[in-house]
Amino acid sequence: MDQLLDTYAAFFFPIIFVGMWVLICHLLSATGGWRGLATEYTESLPFSGEKWRMQSVRIGWVGYNGCVTIGANLTAIFLSVWFPFRLGHPPLVIPYSDIAGTEVSGAVFKYVDLTFTKGFPTNIRLSKKQADRIEAQSNGAWTYERT
Repeated sequence: MDQLLDTYAAFFFPIIFVGMWVLICHLLSATGGWRGLATEYTESLPFSGEKWRMQSVRIGWVGYNGCVTIGANLTAIFLSVWFPFRLGHPPLVIPYSDIAGTEVSGAVFKYVDLTFTKGFPTNIRLSKKQADRIEAQSNGAWTYERT
């Protein structure tokens, strides 16, 4: 009987694990706001521009710590999640014309909150250093409000 139980456990554990992984990735995308942004800003062409890997951002209430690639060029920013977490998180390319940025002070660090002119109910929080890199890559096409 124990051997039969071990066999079933060995068979069903990977299926349950993968199912939970898929469910959690999709739930985070939906509740944090990535899915809503993807309805408008899904990458349609390969992004060309400077990219920084292993970055951390917060979208809505979901923190993506060390698993995001951020990119910037003269017209847009690029956001992509590492492959294992990409389920429900298609790469985003957001034009600067749709983004407003405001510097905010946290308990220790300064951040920049990105909001969207198209009225999406979520925001993206970047570190000030990341926002400064994006601003530099935009060559004056985008800037954020400093406090």
